[in-house]
Amino acid sequence: MNVPDIILFFVLGAVLGSFINMAVYRLLQNKSLFASRSYCDHCEQKLGLTDLIPILGFVLNKGRCRFCQKMLSWYYPWIEFGFGLLTLYIFSQYHLSLLFILWLIFFLLLIIITLTDFLAMQVYNQTLYPLLLIALLLSFISGNFFWQIISAASLTLIIFLSAFILGRFLKKEAMGDGDYFILFSMTLLLSLEKTVLLLFLSSFIGILLSLVLKKKTLPFVPLLSCTFLILFIWR
Repeated sequence: MNVPDIILFFVLGAVLGSFINMAVYRLLQNKSLFASRSYCDHCEQKLGLTDLIPILGFVLNKGRCRFCQKMLSWYYPWIEFGFGLLTLYIFSQYHLSLLFILWLIFFLLLIIITLTDFLAMQVYNQTLYPLLLIALLLSFISGNFFWQIISAASLTLIIFLSAFILGRFLKKEAMGDGDYFILFSMTLLLSLEKTVLLLFLSSFIGILLSLVLKKKTLPFVPLLSCTFLILFIWR
């Protein structure tokens, strides 16, 4: 990649990262994603152009709202920076193509879902169903579509039955409904070996975190998403 491409696609990713932050906040507040301009989380004052510059706007305002001076969420610039890097990586693999666009949308939706699950243990249909649709399109384009559908459905059913039995034994829900949709979407895009690795690593990390943090319940989507991202890059 040349320097202009690096700058262009990093900035594109950072802007999309800013959209992710906005979408997460509005979903958690049960507000429309596109009803109005971006505004402060606290005082709801509409933000100016300089406030909306990804990463730089946060730094220039020292992590505070320019109007009410209250602290903004710490993860905002990190999401913008991280999605900028991820956009660069996806572009390096697929260049400017349909696959680039689809993978970009897939990860944008996945990160929104991951953050809402992490922050509030909520998964919203507004992002869940589009994620599944994009996964189906990616699977169709990559070939072996029928086999991937059968394989993903079979694995998801096995996991559902296992979670159901475990839930009955523990007398609580082992996995949320949204987890199965996300897992199905991921298995559409992975080989059988990597799907097994996805489940093993996600569960293993989850058990370790439960022991370290001494929590009985952890959101599963962030564990799945982090592992999926590692497998996506490690190819």
